[in-house]
Amino acid sequence: MTDPRPNSPCLVALDQVRPVDVRWLWKDRVPKGALTMLVGVPGCGKSFLALDLAARLSNGVNWPDAMPNGRTGKTLLLMAEDALDATIAPRLDASGADRSMVVAMRGVNRYHNGKIVEAGFTLIDIDVLERAIEEVGGIDLMVIDPVNDYLGPRTNGNDDIQIRSVLQPLGRLAHRHDFACVCIHHSRKGDAIHADDVLLGARAYSGLARAIWHVMHDPDDQDRRLLLAGKMNIAKPSPGMAFTIGGDPGVVQWALDLVTETASEVMRRTRETPRESPALDEAIEFIESMLADGPKPQKRIEAAAEERGISIKTMRRAKKSL
Repeated sequence: MTDPRPNSPCLVALDQVRPVDVRWLWKDRVPKGALTMLVGVPGCGKSFLALDLAARLSNGVNWPDAMPNGRTGKTLLLMAEDALDATIAPRLDASGADRSMVVAMRGVNRYHNGKIVEAGFTLIDIDVLERAIEEVGGIDLMVIDPVNDYLGPRTNGNDDIQIRSVLQPLGRLAHRHDFACVCIHHSRKGDAIHADDVLLGARAYSGLARAIWHVMHDPDDQDRRLLLAGKMNIAKPSPGMAFTIGGDPGVVQWALDLVTETASEVMRRTRETPRESPALDEAIEFIESMLADGPKPQKRIEAAAEERGISIKTMRRAKKSL
């Protein structure tokens, strides 16, 4: 039914489509061939979780809920905020990863002034990303951390049409090469009835994801983090899990008990829990996350804080508190 002429519709007769079962990286939690959003405030442990998945995939270790893995696979990392040598490699080692199964994409080679230089990569360059997958020899997992840093300078993160124009090709790439694409994304400040409404920016982030997982601090124990299901439209939502981050370098330490509360319920309970200063707490967590891999200039940290909506006054109070 396809007419190859320009501006002609691409039609598919459904009786010609062969149904297939959903394929999973982590059964009923992280699907293959689709986008999964891992959402939370800065410093809650999203990057640690992503590297834990990569480590388990690299050596075939069971998933944290004891679901069998039974295979090894490669991971492609796009992690803009952490140093490969000072942060990512040590964390993978602490997690027991086989680092030969993990590849990071630092950028893209481009011509500049008559010579080849390494330039920044964005998801606009989807063809470059596909070549990377082919050069690696196929992957089972891609981690994009954070996804907003890879949208490109001309993409408005609050514009549904623009976000769809970037993420839809990424979803098709994941489907075509059969890998799980975990996009780490920040949550916005403010109240919401449903947890999925706190995703920062356009609604297209939640609309295009097949699964959303929220990472939150336990309101009863700030050292305990919770991984709680949000949207899951291809399987029954799985129970939540709890973990802490311990050791030096830090590593995810999973609790054995499952969490029955939903992300929306915990978010509601967090709002109801009296706290000295939520804004100050957020600023402290932000500073800790920025300094996780070593010192940074104060102006750089304050500029990043302003982009997150944290005032300079609050940042300085948080610095003094720390």
